[in-house]
Amino acid sequence: MSKFIGLLKREWREHANGFLWAPGAILAVLLLVGVFSLFVDPEVKGDMSSVERQELEQRIDGQDVSELSGLELLAAMTLDAAGSTDAELREKITEALSSVAVPFNLVFFILAFSVLVNCLYDERKDQSILFWKSMPVSDVDTVLSKWVFVSWVAPITTIAAICLAQFFTVAFISAFVEEGMAGRIWSASQIWLRPFDLVLRFVFLGLWLLPVAGWIMFVSSWAKRLPTLIALGAPWIVTLLERLFIGSNHFSQMISNHLAQMYNTSLSSAVDLAAPFSSFTQLTFWIGLLLGVALLAAATVCRQRINDG
Repeated sequence: MSKFIGLLKREWREHANGFLWAPGAILAVLLLVGVFSLFVDPEVKGDMSSVERQELEQRIDGQDVSELSGLELLAAMTLDAAGSTDAELREKITEALSSVAVPFNLVFFILAFSVLVNCLYDERKDQSILFWKSMPVSDVDTVLSKWVFVSWVAPITTIAAICLAQFFTVAFISAFVEEGMAGRIWSASQIWLRPFDLVLRFVFLGLWLLPVAGWIMFVSSWAKRLPTLIALGAPWIVTLLERLFIGSNHFSQMISNHLAQMYNTSLSSAVDLAAPFSSFTQLTFWIGLLLGVALLAAATVCRQRINDG
């Protein structure tokens, strides 16, 4: 176990800059945008008709629209906290918080792909594999440590950044909603449950993406050149050949269905601590696990043969 933890620390030291500073930079940008928006008053009043003004004033207990700032008007028009049910308000807040998480998730997936596609390729390219061959570390531990790091260690910083960004988003929104509605905003956001929800979802996300990660690492273990092009291009070639010679699209449909179910169980935005566990009831989840394990085993065999050579 100590050797495996050492391998994880090695991966962190090697890739910390990307997985630490990238979400930190996105968080900083979002905070700067939020602070900057405090000094910019959106021109909303002039675009409202008299009917819209009257409807809005009725929703906010007759308060004069002219007394509200641009941000308060935007909050009243888009969220309508006073006129929404708890379920409607929760849905609106969830959509907002989900949008906040998008750039963090996107950057994480790009970094994760980059690390996986180069993890076994680079050590052959720079001959560092000769050094690791001399260490008392097995190929199985090495391959598993790289997958575990990307799947379950590297996301920690992204999860923390998302939680902070969502917390500040809820605080920002609650400052400009109708009077007396701030408490409902915090309650609807379920902000205190979101860290636990995100951790669970990323744990299951690592399992859902095991076949994808296994394929990428398998390519990285044997490709002599352009592993990125091979990892991305090979599925497209298989799809194209299937359509040309068989006239079907079963392969692409299988991939899209797996990713769609992964999104529904692991990346859906609403807080539901039980949702990820529904993966256990889905056949595609278990098929993906078996395929992913087989691909990781194949990557390990390829690395072992290179070592022996």
